[in-house]
Amino acid sequence: MRRALVPAVAGFLVMAGASTEATVLCSNPSGSVFVRDVCKGNETPLNLAAIGLVGPTGPTGATGATGATGATGAIGLTGPAGPGVNTIAGFVYGDGATFGAGFSVTKLEDGRFELRFPAAAFGNFPAIAVSAWGVPGVHPTVNVFYNTFEGSTNSYLSEIRIVAEDGLTLVNSGFQFVAAQVQ
Repeated sequence: MRRALVPAVAGFLVMAGASTEATVLCSNPSGSVFVRDVCKGNETPLNLAAIGLVGPTGPTGATGATGATGATGAIGLTGPAGPGVNTIAGFVYGDGATFGAGFSVTKLEDGRFELRFPAAAFGNFPAIAVSAWGVPGVHPTVNVFYNTFEGSTNSYLSEIRIVAEDGLTLVNSGFQFVAAQVQ
């Protein structure tokens, strides 16, 4: 009986498809088949693949057109400025003359200087980077010998030493530095 039902249902679907927007085939307990939007309470939806009414999958369709790009949103508010980093930089010449502000230098002897920063410039010991320059043909090394707080003057005091390649001879050369608050 089912084999006879398949061609009959297929023919019925062709005729019904032209006149209705049905989405499901429903079968009642007596075996009658109906085309409906939704099966009634005593009906069971039929599996179209099980009765041979579903064909193979068709080829993939063409990709649709890209939609329009939306408008660019408004620029947000500028945030508050960050805390920044307190920085002092300068040059110290071999004779002790300076270029820059916010520090003072005392030349102790050739290649030996005291570099001083007011305590108000930094909340704690500044990190100091130094490099030597000056005497042509000589490749001196410059180092921060010590960095301390001096309470009597309320300042940070660093001793800078410039030595020749042998590591022993003090050199009459200058240096440049950057002192910055470590965050």
